[in-house]
Amino acid sequence: MATLSNEFAIVFFLVAIGFFAWRFVRDKSMTELNSKGFAPRIKPMAIGLAGTIAMLFMASFLGIDVSSTYAYVAFGFILPFLLTSLGMNSWLRALVLLIASVAATMAIPNSAFIALPAVAMALVLWSFCETFATPEESRADRSFIDILPSLVWLIGLFVMNRVDNATWYVTHQKLFLVSIVSALVLRWLQGPFIKEDKLYVKRLTLAATGGLLLLILITKMMVALDLSKLAAVGGAGFMMTYLLDSLDKKNSLNAPSSLKSFKALLFIGIFTLVTSRLFGTAGLVVLASTTIISVGYKHKYAAIAGFFWLAKAMLEAFVFTYNSNMTGINLMHVYVSAGLYAGFLMAVTIAYLVKNTATPGWVKALLITSAGLMAPMACNYFLHAEAASSFMLASVVASLMVSIFLVPNALWESEGNELIMAFPLCVITCAQITGDLIEKGNACDLQARLTTLGVLAAISAVIVFISTWKPGQGGPKVDATPAPPPPPTSESIV
Repeated sequence: MATLSNEFAIVFFLVAIGFFAWRFVRDKSMTELNSKGFAPRIKPMAIGLAGTIAMLFMASFLGIDVSSTYAYVAFGFILPFLLTSLGMNSWLRALVLLIASVAATMAIPNSAFIALPAVAMALVLWSFCETFATPEESRADRSFIDILPSLVWLIGLFVMNRVDNATWYVTHQKLFLVSIVSALVLRWLQGPFIKEDKLYVKRLTLAATGGLLLLILITKMMVALDLSKLAAVGGAGFMMTYLLDSLDKKNSLNAPSSLKSFKALLFIGIFTLVTSRLFGTAGLVVLASTTIISVGYKHKYAAIAGFFWLAKAMLEAFVFTYNSNMTGINLMHVYVSAGLYAGFLMAVTIAYLVKNTATPGWVKALLITSAGLMAPMACNYFLHAEAASSFMLASVVASLMVSIFLVPNALWESEGNELIMAFPLCVITCAQITGDLIEKGNACDLQARLTTLGVLAAISAVIVFISTWKPGQGGPKVDATPAPPPPPTSESIV
């Protein structure tokens, strides 16, 4: 799958393994490793893995075979489960997952390209299970930076496999690898410099250093002068990541501000437009790789941006593969407009589930993972490619806006905004895995559609029943006792 020459593989593994060893020794992580984390995580991981495979198995009843993805889905669940259960911190997990992802893609044959979205989808679903289904007292430090580097590599590789010819595919995978190496080096260098930098002089210097390093790797190691302009994307992306982290840090210390959220959304939008227009999909993946340097504060603006760029690149690959209308998505079609509405509704619903503290964690994990798998399969089967693409596009854009603008709302001041932006990645990767359902759905008759719709409705009813069931109370019950009114205050009396 990844046809890396020896020099690229050696440079990457030396940098990644070296930085892992340095942090492992410096942080004295050996003393923190233990087996206490296995017991509380076995059940959530096993249920999440079994449920994901069961959902994918449903596609076999519709005439497509996705059994080849089961082993890769298991890999995406089990490896981060082992690392988290041992007590590794988020950055060490990120390095191990990245090393394993690159090594695995070098061993996977080109014919098994579907392994890339399968592993990416499993990493996202595992993160939801870890965040919500694991007991709070045993929960690891939840920073989605642990899966972000791996997703940059896996999704970048898959997208270029879909849209590139053979020559450019080899060139672009080298580009993504050196972009990740540049981000790793810059993250290692930045530690002592970004703590006190009120005038952003140190950050500007670091960003320029990262861009210069990327330029050297592109021109001297890749010998790809045509891609040298992408070094500017890398340097600008590094600086923007520092700016997003700065806004994020202030939000975690001061009163929330809508202006800061607007600034973050404006930065992301401008960089998306300029990079897409000048450098295409490969530029978006390079831009996503620059967010690896984010240290991740409370609301994780940079992680949200990284997930957004990866989701947008993945969506472009889906449209390129399955949409026969080469001009894009025609919003004048009725089903396409309905897909937009459904995508926005889905983003708001997921935001409510993620941020609602009254909903039990295991219910959140069940509903979010079920929606992330069933929604794309249903869209592929019941709608044509343009409508399915419209649904995914709306969910990506709406998730970005919701996750950014929930920050200044005092009612949503808990952590987890990056979880909302990760959901579209689950949807689009599942849609890629089950993309053959589009052709099956177009060829089926009305009776088959009605039968499938009835089965999906029954499964959805069972999931909703389980999510509302309270053990020992005879089934779902709703507490009809109204909550007592709050005691009067001096302001209310006045």
